[in-house]
Amino acid sequence: MGAWGEGIYDDDEALDIRDIIRLLSKMPASGDRILQILLSEFQRNENLKDDGCPTFWIVVADQFEKKGIYCPKTFELALKAIETGADIEDLRSRGMDTKGLESRLRLTDKLLHRFKSPRPKNPLSKAHKPIPNCVKAGQIYTFPTMHGMGFNAWFPNWAKAKFEPDGWGALIIIQVGQVFDWFPYCAYTPLVVCADRKTSFDDVLNSKTLFSNGVAYCLPQRSHLRKMGMEPLGFLEIESEQADKIIKLSDKSPRRAVICGWSICNGAMGATEKNKGYFEVKELRKKY
Repeated sequence: MGAWGEGIYDDDEALDIRDIIRLLSKMPASGDRILQILLSEFQRNENLKDDGCPTFWIVVADQFEKKGIYCPKTFELALKAIETGADIEDLRSRGMDTKGLESRLRLTDKLLHRFKSPRPKNPLSKAHKPIPNCVKAGQIYTFPTMHGMGFNAWFPNWAKAKFEPDGWGALIIIQVGQVFDWFPYCAYTPLVVCADRKTSFDDVLNSKTLFSNGVAYCLPQRSHLRKMGMEPLGFLEIESEQADKIIKLSDKSPRRAVICGWSICNGAMGATEKNKGYFEVKELRKKY
């Protein structure tokens, strides 16, 4: 489980739980549905004797109570974890000393009232349709670069970032989809093209993909594409088998990209023709 301590958020998993609940609370989903996702995502169950399981239920209950997410089962298990001593026993079995256990007990005692009388339920999000994806598989973009990197779209503008373009890059969207049937993602890869001139569609057809580990993932945002100066070059209908070969090389996941809010700017980089490259773009093209 990684680092952990006496605080309920002194735990690597607990921080991940907090982040994913922050995201899931934006969906028009019931507390039961959000809990179902969490149990699947973190491979948890109702067995409070499992390593770290009491902390899981306490953290979920703390977040649900703070956000007004209605889910009686969550509060029931969190209270059980505290009142039966399962939480303390779990930490003791993992080596926490007496001082740490006493501190944890004082902390969880303060949570009991909140868990027994959680704040009123917040209304569900009014959105009725999943967030639309602003990119499509097969789309090709060119973009300005500085020292081989695209503009950092978390800055408000080029002036603030002191971004002064001195080259060009290109990338292709390999796959799009949804995480939790709601949040859009895309898998993409930059291409090996000449940085000295603006990339053309023909340049792309004669290029190769750059990443040795296949693709990068992101939560695509139209505002980031705009700020980065992304210009559409065209569209390439991709052969699904070839796309799968590239995607399987990646050790990252769409879920992690969405939960962490990774931007397309993170992997938007230029590459000169001196780079070796990996997959030929023309081999990605669907054959009829």
